Amino acid sequence: MMPPDPADLRRRAEEALKTCETDRSGPLSSETALALVHELQVHQIELELQNEELVQTRHEAEALRDQYIDLYDFAPVGYFTIDRHGTILALNLTGSVLLSESRQALVGARLQFFMHPDFLRAFTAFCDRVLQSGTTETFEAEVSGARGGPRWYALLKGRADPAFPADRIRLVLSDITERKEAEEALRESEKRLRLAQERGDVRMWDWDVAADRVTVPPDFLGHHGIAWEAIRTFSDWERMIHPDDRKRVAAEHVATLATGEPFDLEFRLVVPSGEVRWVQLGGGGLTDERGGPVQVLGVLIDVTARKQAEDDLRKSEERYRSLVENNIDAVLLTSLDGAILVANAEACRIFGMTQEELIRGGWDAIIDRSDPRLAAAQEERDRTGRFRGELTYRRKDGSVFPGEVATALFTDPRGTRWVTRIIRDITDRKKAEEALQDYAERLRASNEELQRFAYVASHDLQEPLRSIVSFSQLLDRRYRGRLDKDADEYLSFIVEGGMRMQALIRDLLQVSRVETGARPLEPTDAAGVVAGALRALEAPLREADGMVTVGPMPRVMADAAQLEQVFTNLIGNAIKYRRGGVPPAITVSAERQGEMWEFAVRDNGIGIEAEYFDRIFVMFQRLHTHDEYEGTGIGLAVVKKIVDRHGGKVWVESTPGEGATFFFTLPGGVDGGLGEKEMSTCNCSGCAQRGMTKG
Repeated sequence: MMPPDPADLRRRAEEALKTCETDRSGPLSSETALALVHELQVHQIELELQNEELVQTRHEAEALRDQYIDLYDFAPVGYFTIDRHGTILALNLTGSVLLSESRQALVGARLQFFMHPDFLRAFTAFCDRVLQSGTTETFEAEVSGARGGPRWYALLKGRADPAFPADRIRLVLSDITERKEAEEALRESEKRLRLAQERGDVRMWDWDVAADRVTVPPDFLGHHGIAWEAIRTFSDWERMIHPDDRKRVAAEHVATLATGEPFDLEFRLVVPSGEVRWVQLGGGGLTDERGGPVQVLGVLIDVTARKQAEDDLRKSEERYRSLVENNIDAVLLTSLDGAILVANAEACRIFGMTQEELIRGGWDAIIDRSDPRLAAAQEERDRTGRFRGELTYRRKDGSVFPGEVATALFTDPRGTRWVTRIIRDITDRKKAEEALQDYAERLRASNEELQRFAYVASHDLQEPLRSIVSFSQLLDRRYRGRLDKDADEYLSFIVEGGMRMQALIRDLLQVSRVETGARPLEPTDAAGVVAGALRALEAPLREADGMVTVGPMPRVMADAAQLEQVFTNLIGNAIKYRRGGVPPAITVSAERQGEMWEFAVRDNGIGIEAEYFDRIFVMFQRLHTHDEYEGTGIGLAVVKKIVDRHGGKVWVESTPGEGATFFFTLPGGVDGGLGEKEMSTCNCSGCAQRGMTKG
């Protein structure tokens, strides 16, 4: 029953009221009153029914609206409303998922922000076409999420909606990555097939089932050394298949004969030379009108090179995997935001976690964020792509440990950036370094104490020794010849021993002063230092009738007093250890060697056996008796100690009976240049020249 028209009810009510007004002069009859009440009750029921139908209609409309919203939000494609500039005005839930951002954040953003730069100009032209044509237009673009995720391909279908203002566009955004990848794979396959055909690697293979005749192109057979008559039937062909592959290939052929379905096989052929070749055979079967097999056609491709490359790649991956898994260091592969994708066994061990716990916890679970070096390390990695240094890490139990890390950024073929981190627990090394530093500090203190002791002991020994020597010499002068011969000899022994003891103490003091009396290294003119050493050696040089030739000298970083001691000791030794009857001829020279200067003091003396080259620089090590050559055996030890303090090294080269050359190195000075003049000092008989300069 249709509900009464409200307008009709109103009209009938007004007419009834008019009737009542005309009859107002008299009372209503009971029949009339009852009729009116009945009609009003009917109208009331009709209104209630109508109201219930309206409520039901509203509920149905709301349900339809909810269904539409669900269909809109959860559609398999993204729905967007944009303006002509690409600004997003509205979108569904799928659209926000595709762009990896919330709807609130996307509204007001430009859709171009998510596109690869190569597609921006084409997208602008696409929007113009949609608004101008009024028809549906399509556009394909490369898109990535808001957080820089992997790129994917999108198909956009747009049209201008007449229900909206003139510059509004309705867009449908679909993910077509799989289709694009399939198209790319198809293009690549077609390219490989075309190249293979051009190179002659692809051949047609034909098996006439009824006649059991197999046809393989002669050039394929000839290339592999197979006689043409060797393959006539399918059994001939089957015998060439590697024994391990025959069962699989036969089963595939049976299935093809039974169903006619296409096949694609890779298997090995054993050619007459014994070589194993990999081939790919793809094709299908042809049937007659009754469905019986008639012919099998296929494409035959030699894929030996590809299979070898795949095998090499597999072995390489296995080696790499073995290298990572068996590495003595922790190896991690992470994303830029710190998500861990791969962790080797050593990483699990040093952090005390399983691989699942490491992956779940990420970088934040193992790095100590309080380490002040962390920010600088990340800045260097982002700037240069690499970082190598030390950071503090955290184990599962909360304990921290020092780690040495090498980090590198790389980009995969899809354009995603990753981080490799190789971490080594250096706790033991740090403890060893601390122990070594403590030992070095104690050793330094011990050496300083030893030097002070040597200096004090040597200084304090001089006074009583001086008294012994002085009184022994006094006794020798007063009583020589007045006592017996033994007494005179004993006095000589006392005086000689005391004087040797004095020389020894003097040299010991000199050794101790290398450290205690040292001055800072500063630019020093080596020529002036050599001149000072020659002045100190003037008397022995004149006595030996020797000649010293000094070449151009550089400026070096040195303690001038100690450097003069080095030249004095080396030139003094050259004078002392001369050959009998041969005046000493000594040459002092210098030569640049990188950042160092190499000095040489060359003589024509008695020389040194090679077996003693190291021994002569050890304290108190003498090669001759006191009767042959005087001295304490400390001079060259002092030279080595001074050169070591200057950061150089000292060594000797010699031929016995011809002379020796002592070399030592010193760091260069500020200018590092050589002097312009050569200086020669001569002390031959009748000529005493010192400081003479040759032009």
